[in-house]
Amino acid sequence: MIDKAGGGDFVVIRATGADGYNQYVYVMGGVDSVESLVIPSVEAANDPFVVDRVRKAEALFIAGGDESDYIEFWKGTALDDAIRDLVRRNVPIGGTSAGLAVLGQFDFAALKGTVTSADALANPYNRRMTLDREFLTAAAMTGVITDSHFDERDRMGRLLAFLARLTNPGDGWIGADAARGIGVDPSTAVAIDKGVATRLADRDAQGVDLGGSVYFLRPSIAPTVCEPRQPLTFRNRAGRAAVGRGVVPRQELDRRRRRDDALRPVSRSRRADLFAAGGRDLLMGRSLGSRPELVVQNCPAAAASVAGLDD
Repeated sequence: MIDKAGGGDFVVIRATGADGYNQYVYVMGGVDSVESLVIPSVEAANDPFVVDRVRKAEALFIAGGDESDYIEFWKGTALDDAIRDLVRRNVPIGGTSAGLAVLGQFDFAALKGTVTSADALANPYNRRMTLDREFLTAAAMTGVITDSHFDERDRMGRLLAFLARLTNPGDGWIGADAARGIGVDPSTAVAIDKGVATRLADRDAQGVDLGGSVYFLRPSIAPTVCEPRQPLTFRNRAGRAAVGRGVVPRQELDRRRRRDDALRPVSRSRRADLFAAGGRDLLMGRSLGSRPELVVQNCPAAAASVAGLDD
């Protein structure tokens, strides 16, 4: 993000917490200043000082926390307008955890708390499945819903349920051909710039990749069964994964297959085909949005992501 911004003023926004990112970002070098703004209410999100600082940012980062705070406090405010202005001007925007959750056109809003994969698959309309749309929508994130802490918290099932709800005939918000899901593992980021999605991760002193994977999902048809109090049936979905730590060991692939098989009795859904890229190999897949093609690649260096970071 710092490179894309060309230096300048780096602004961190959050609804709770303090200024813990300031020193961390500043010592990376290449910025004129780093400041954190804690914006815990609608009134604060309409404050002229806050809005002015965000409009003047050369890079904007949304910290982790609770995405419901961001939606309830910031959506429809002057701060919301200021962030949209940054998007129009192609200012780098990133986020981690809850900050990543609000970067797509569609968001898991967490207005009733979090939801597990098991609950989402068993009843995709349970009260915790609160979705929102048209909050921020960072560049190249049209049609996208994101999720973080992905493999660690077993969130493949709930991301599939999010996509099913979004594409469900009758009350969905988008056609199946245009919907996309991105899941990000801890210590991993995905940067999306000019049609290229790049996986980013730290490496240790020996050059060993310390990151996890990034998953790209797209349904090919609407869900077969997506009804209140009914298990989800969602077939013919496709996926890609940019995977860290070199080539994925066979035992890890077997573990993932067992996990997917365990989901099948609940979701009655075929296992997504996941194609792994190790090192600097490339993956070619269909677009996130209207671009004719999306290139997914691994990157040997670490950075905060233009699209999102899961810490």
